[in-house]
Amino acid sequence: MQKRDISAIVVVFILLATVFLIYLIQPNITNPASNENGTAGFLIKNHDNMNHTITVKLLDSENVSKFNQTYDIAPGERIKPNPVKLKKATYTYEVILDNNITKRQITGEYPEDLSLEFLFIDINEYPEEALKLSMTIA
Repeated sequence: MQKRDISAIVVVFILLATVFLIYLIQPNITNPASNENGTAGFLIKNHDNMNHTITVKLLDSENVSKFNQTYDIAPGERIKPNPVKLKKATYTYEVILDNNITKRQITGEYPEDLSLEFLFIDINEYPEEALKLSMTIA
């Protein structure tokens, strides 16, 4: 009888360890809530020889603003705000330079990759491309 009790305890322990390992390895299957939060990050660089005002907005799929911040940036300055915490989804950056030039960039086209994407916002001295947006994946 003791051998059976020990065998039963070992089997139960192995089953519990297996369930725990599956939970650790595949949290999105066993815990869907872990897939709810992400971040969106960006960096602004002023390559121009003038001060500028730049507004960065993040809009959800229904054009509702989730982030809206305006920055004054000096020549040669770089601004890297803290990442914006968001639900993992697709968003659109709307970047406005000096209340004059507006450009848009989609982020999170594949929502699970939202936190891996990073937007570079470059202010250039050349008027034909004064504002340039480029997305990278980390």
